[in-house]
Amino acid sequence: MGRLEIAVIVDDGRVPAYALDALDALGGCEELSVFSAVGVGRPGRGRASALLGPRATARSVPVAQGRKRVVEVVEFAPVRDGAVDVLPPHVVDRLRDGGFSLALHLGRRALRAPAGLPLPVLALHIGSPTRHRDSPVALREMLRGDPVLTQGVEVLGSGHVVASAETKVHPHSYRATVAEAHRHVPLLLDRAVQQVGSGALPAGDDVAGRPADAASVVDVARLAVATARRRVRRLVYGAVVEKRWAVSTAPAPADPLTALRDGTVLPDPGTWDTLRPPRGYVFYADPFFSSDPPGILVEALRASTGRGEIVLVQDGQHRRVSPAGGHFSYPATVTLAGREHVVPETASWAGPSAYVLADGELTAPVTLDLRPDARLLDPTLVEHGGHVYLFGNLERVGNGALFLWVADSLTAPFRPHPASPVLVSPRGARMAGGLVRSGETLLRFGQDFSSGYGDGLFAFSVDRLTPTAYRERRIGEVRFPDRKGPHTLNISGDRLVFDWYRDAFAPLAGVRRVLALTGRRPDPHIGPSL
Repeated sequence: MGRLEIAVIVDDGRVPAYALDALDALGGCEELSVFSAVGVGRPGRGRASALLGPRATARSVPVAQGRKRVVEVVEFAPVRDGAVDVLPPHVVDRLRDGGFSLALHLGRRALRAPAGLPLPVLALHIGSPTRHRDSPVALREMLRGDPVLTQGVEVLGSGHVVASAETKVHPHSYRATVAEAHRHVPLLLDRAVQQVGSGALPAGDDVAGRPADAASVVDVARLAVATARRRVRRLVYGAVVEKRWAVSTAPAPADPLTALRDGTVLPDPGTWDTLRPPRGYVFYADPFFSSDPPGILVEALRASTGRGEIVLVQDGQHRRVSPAGGHFSYPATVTLAGREHVVPETASWAGPSAYVLADGELTAPVTLDLRPDARLLDPTLVEHGGHVYLFGNLERVGNGALFLWVADSLTAPFRPHPASPVLVSPRGARMAGGLVRSGETLLRFGQDFSSGYGDGLFAFSVDRLTPTAYRERRIGEVRFPDRKGPHTLNISGDRLVFDWYRDAFAPLAGVRRVLALTGRRPDPHIGPSL
């Protein structure tokens, strides 16, 4: 859209803190015109919100505290029409004649879009605008046991939801659920503005002016009881239950694309070969095929240190290949310019690097040039159409947002892809293996974080991948009926390799988790699932 001229509609010059973060992250715009409804007052807190405490109401901050320069402030008295606000005529005239690209409604009360306004008015919601918007936020989703909380950016009066995201509902913690939603909202606004600028608006229901549904004190009491029970279950699980991970290989289907759509990609367990970790390791996980030398690379958790190491399993031999030092996991392999590279996750201590496996160890690391420097969870490279693409999760953002970068070669600077983040959801946004070619189709696997860690994954067909465009669609899911997983899946020729786990009683589970927490970041494979 080029340079943006944006009008922001707020209450008493203030916005929720997460909305200010979203404004600060918006590209193509350095200045704001603020339209401020006066006399609205600080966010009201009903009895339900009061019982939940300050975490139920987002902190309100002056919009002028943000990084964007406020060039004008237009104050107005809001006009009520039933349950919604309408803008007075002089504000509508200023919006119409001010040369604005769009307007953003960041006030607390529902707003009816002005008739005949030639620019879109976008509204940011925590809670699905096509269902209901609860007050307090997330309460009904937690009571229903929903796995995710939806956020959306709506074009008022049109029924179009131009950007949406899902964040994880943490059943044991209202605070964690709301905090994660607030953390991911800034990822939506830039994407919504791009979508509006492209003119490719999706169909939707007319939800303009829909007010929030107020919860009762009884609802809050029910939530308090439910979260308390879940918190106790989680503590017990963490103290005496451990995930017993394993890595297996099996025959691959002749047509992976069809098998993923049909849910038949995993063969009967009677055809599996399961790797047995040697003494000194707690488990194997995160398996990838290696072609040079041939074998399987896995993360192996060292019992004495609680740190992950990369082990090569070859012809029945198990050999550590990662250098001494920090925690290594997810040894993703990729062939670039005819040579295989290994890009393990090292987010707890360093940004991603590409190694070559030679002389029995990972050598010649090339640090991937990400600007600004970033630490990535499960970095995954693929070469496609003469470019190198990097998928991964920014450690500071978390598992729920998949980012994409593109470079001309492994040693060239990686620049953010225009479509990044390509998915914001616990259902598939963290990589679960390398990208796979099935005929002319490129497949991507993403972990399912909506319930327990590592319990199943989703398959996506990447329908378009260029330096300027990305499009994928979910085509299936992969999970076991008799055990948890898979968490990582890779296909090479006629073989599959994958990991899985079962929960098992372990009196020292809590001790090992405490030891893992003494490091900068514990291995997620041993963390609680509830």
